[in-house]
Amino acid sequence: MPHWLRKSLFVAITVLTLGTITPPPYLYSNESEAKSPSDAEVSQKEKPSDEVHILTTLEDDTTSDTDIMMLPWHEVAAGTDSEEIVERWIDYTVYHADSQTMNKFGNRIKSKIEDEYRDLILPKLEETLADISKQADEELLRNLYITNDPSDGLGEKIFHVYDMRNGEDLYRFHVRRDHPPQQGYWFNFHYHTASDNFETHHEIGTIYWDKNTPPNWMS
Repeated sequence: MPHWLRKSLFVAITVLTLGTITPPPYLYSNESEAKSPSDAEVSQKEKPSDEVHILTTLEDDTTSDTDIMMLPWHEVAAGTDSEEIVERWIDYTVYHADSQTMNKFGNRIKSKIEDEYRDLILPKLEETLADISKQADEELLRNLYITNDPSDGLGEKIFHVYDMRNGEDLYRFHVRRDHPPQQGYWFNFHYHTASDNFETHHEIGTIYWDKNTPPNWMS
C-alpha cells in the first residue's frame, strides 16, 4: 500500500473514532524498512557453486578454446567431468608445453627450427603426455600442473609437471645442446621422471642446428 494512502487512513480512523480505535499496525509500519532475505538466508543449494559456474563457462558457446586454455588448470579440471578429464588434460598440457617451448626458443632459434620442431618433436611430445595421463588416476590428473618458467641462457628446462597437492615434480621436460665431434650442434629433447629420481634421459627427439654455436635460449 502506498505510504500516502496508509497515512490518510491512519488520520481518518483516528479523527472519526476520536482515538478510541487504534489503527492496525500495518498502516503505520515503514514498508521500506521491511526485512528482505539476506544472503545468509538464501539456501546454499540455490546458489551456483564455483564448479557449476566454471562448467557453465566451459560450455558457453561464446567461450573460445583459447579462453579455456588461459584458465588455471584446477579451474578447467573443476568444470570437466570424469569422461573427458584425460582428453582435456592432454589438450591443455600440450597447448602450454608448446607455448613454453616457443618462449624458451626465443626469436633467433624459433625462426630457424620452429617448423621442424612442429613436425618432429611436438607430435612425440603429445604422445608422451598422453602416455603420462594413462599412468595417473583421476584425482592426480585433476591436481597436476605445468610450470611456466623455462630457463634462459644455457639452461635445459622447458617445463615441469608437478603435483599441486605437495609441490613435487613428477616429470621434467628438457632440451639439451649436444655437440658430437665433427657433427655440429644438435638440440636433444627429452624428459625425466620422479620414478627413477630423474636420472634417466627419456628421449623425445633431436633437431640439428648448425656447425656454429647456437644463441642462448630466449634470446
